[in-house]
Amino acid sequence: MNCNEARQHLILYLDSEGDPELHFRISDHLGMCPECAEWFAKQQHFEQAINERLAEGEATPALWDRVLIRAGINGAVPARRRWLVFGGMLAAAACIVAAIVYGTVAELARGREGLNSGEFSYTADSHGSELATIAAAWHEHWAAGSLKPEFVSESDEQVETYLKGQVPFRVHCPPRKDVNFAVAGAGVRAAKDQPAAYIVGQVDQSAISIVVLAKESLDAFPNDRAQLTQGRGRHRCRERNYQMVSGITADNVVVVIGVASPETLEKVLSAYGSYHEG
Repeated sequence: MNCNEARQHLILYLDSEGDPELHFRISDHLGMCPECAEWFAKQQHFEQAINERLAEGEATPALWDRVLIRAGINGAVPARRRWLVFGGMLAAAACIVAAIVYGTVAELARGREGLNSGEFSYTADSHGSELATIAAAWHEHWAAGSLKPEFVSESDEQVETYLKGQVPFRVHCPPRKDVNFAVAGAGVRAAKDQPAAYIVGQVDQSAISIVVLAKESLDAFPNDRAQLTQGRGRHRCRERNYQMVSGITADNVVVVIGVASPETLEKVLSAYGSYHEG
C-alpha cells in the first residue's frame, strides 16, 4: 500500500470500519512510513478538536442546515460524520463550523496553531502520538484475531527468552503474580523502521497488548518524547476505543494498551521488568 492509498481510507481507519484486511495493510504502512503516521495522528487530533468544539455548542438541526448550505451540500448527512462532509477537508470543515458556532474564524485559527505547536492537553486522547496510533492498530488486530503472535506461550519466562533472541535490546515480560497478567504470546514488528517487540495477554479476561522499543528509539517519535518528558516519564491517553499508558524504563519505551482501566494498565507498566533477568 502506498501513501495515497492509505490516506484515502483515513475515515474508515479512524472509525474502525471497513475490511479488517484493509486496516491491517494501513497499519503496516503506518509502521513503515513516518510521514503518514504523523499525518494520520494530526488528522485524528484535528477531528477530535472539532468534536470537542462542537460539543460545547448546541448542534441543532438549524445549525447543521446552515453548515450544509455554506458548504454547498444538499441532503441528509449522518450525524457522526457531519463535520467531515467536505470530502475529507478537515481544515475547511473546521473553519465553517467554527465560524457558525463561535462567529469567528480567528478562534479556530488559534486552535489550529495550538494543534501544530502542541499546546493542547494530551491527557484525553493521543493527539499526535505516533506510538499510540501504531500500538492501537496492532492491538486491534490481535484482539480481533487477524494478527497472530509469532510465539505462543503462557509462560512469562519463555516469552521473555524468545524476545531476547529476536530484538537487539533488553526486553522483559510482566510477571503474572504481580498484576495478574496472563501472557498469551509475543512477536516482533517494525515501528517507523524501529524494531519493536509486542507481548499480548489478558488481565481479568481483558485483552492487553504491550509494545516495547529500545529507549533510544524514542528519538524517532518526537511527539511521544515530548509527552513523556512533560509527564516525567509516564503518559496516559486514549486511542480510538482503547486506554493507553506509556512510559520510559531503564532500557525501554513501553506502551500498554487495552480496554481495561488506566489504573490497571499503569500496574502492568509498573510491573514491567520488575523481576529476574532470566
